[in-house]
Amino acid sequence: MKRIFPERPIVAVGALILKNNKILLVKRKNHPDKGKWSIPGGAVRVGESLKEAIAREVKEECSIDVGEGKIAAIIDKIYFTTEGKVIFHYSIVDFLFEDFSGKPHAGSDAESVELFPINNVPKCSNVAISVKELLKNLKENEMPVYTVYKEKYNEK
Repeated sequence: MKRIFPERPIVAVGALILKNNKILLVKRKNHPDKGKWSIPGGAVRVGESLKEAIAREVKEECSIDVGEGKIAAIIDKIYFTTEGKVIFHYSIVDFLFEDFSGKPHAGSDAESVELFPINNVPKCSNVAISVKELLKNLKENEMPVYTVYKEKYNEK
């Protein structure tokens, strides 16, 4: 399935990984959200369960292993061209993990990986809006949550 100008939404997963009051974020190497800090994740492959997909994506992007997670959020991220045509549409199931094993370092789809103090993330300008919303909902104990993000796509 093509990711740009898709015929239908792409099912994806994300990992909200917390450890010692810090959150693990990856700097995206690819569009959408290229160059922004976001939670690790990606598209689910055919024949792969959501849990298998999140374990694979975290390993590929961060070189770490996660245990059993729980659903934190379901998000529709829809990006439009300036003409209003859908350029990307992901339906994402985000999982919450409260620990991991291994030493994080950037893998295939990440420019870099870093543990950020949770309280500093909302102040960072180059963090995906969905991350800020996830942390706000986590702080307010409002999980799982369903959110829709519709944005004009800015290819920088």
